[in-house]
Amino acid sequence: MRRYISAMRSLLVLVACLVPAFGQAEDAVAVVDLTFVKATDKTAVTICNDNDGVLDDCHPWATFNIYKARVTRLIRGEVVRKSFLLLYGRHSLGRANIRGLAVVLKKLDATSSGEPLYQVVASGQERSLLCFADLRDAADTYLLSRDGQDPRKCYEQE
Repeated sequence: MRRYISAMRSLLVLVACLVPAFGQAEDAVAVVDLTFVKATDKTAVTICNDNDGVLDDCHPWATFNIYKARVTRLIRGEVVRKSFLLLYGRHSLGRANIRGLAVVLKKLDATSSGEPLYQVVASGQERSLLCFADLRDAADTYLLSRDGQDPRKCYEQE
């Protein structure tokens, strides 16, 4: 049962991370804890006004920050080591430390030890399911079954 829940949890993390990342290169999918190191001047996202199909008045919406990442769980791919620097930029991210972030990572061409090794190309929320033996008439559940096993009712944690 524990192995089944772990597999479902990994599947949900993959879906959450990979759906927005289709078409982007990925080297690894992982759950990481991030510790803020420093801000950069590099623009991560630009926002522009759309005036009748003409984009103008563009300005940076988010800049990249450098974080020290510690991989708590590797879902797919490989990383160089368990702890490394990475680039992550998102509006309103601030300079806070972030725990348990599900990310899709792209390896960068770092030339020195003080440079980020990876960039976050997509991030998501790790979700988990609570699964029980089939409960009749339960609302808001997902019915899961495996060959030769009883169906399970699963609930997403909020």
